[in-house]
Amino acid sequence: MTHAIVQPTSLLEPQCIDQLRLEISYILDAGTKLILLDCRNIEFMNSSSLGILVTILKQAQRHHSEIILCGLNAQAQRIIELANLDQLFKTYSDCQAFEQTLVLA
Repeated sequence: MTHAIVQPTSLLEPQCIDQLRLEISYILDAGTKLILLDCRNIEFMNSSSLGILVTILKQAQRHHSEIILCGLNAQAQRIIELANLDQLFKTYSDCQAFEQTLVLA
């Protein structure tokens, strides 16, 4: 399965959010069905960050694609769980854990 990896540096700064949306749009327009959002550089998430994640998830769903999260720190993982977004996003500890699932499939 073809997939793309996107590694945002922030989900709080407007220019980073705009760049993320643009990158996701290009990837989806290219027909990619699986996007791995590598969050290892995301130090902090708040409700605005969750809104961005939901926005790109809806965008992916319109293209019949999936967004997967990996590399979440403890704070980000906790906020994802508190918002019940772990029901919408598959999460992996890191990119290697995700890649391993592809090898086993």
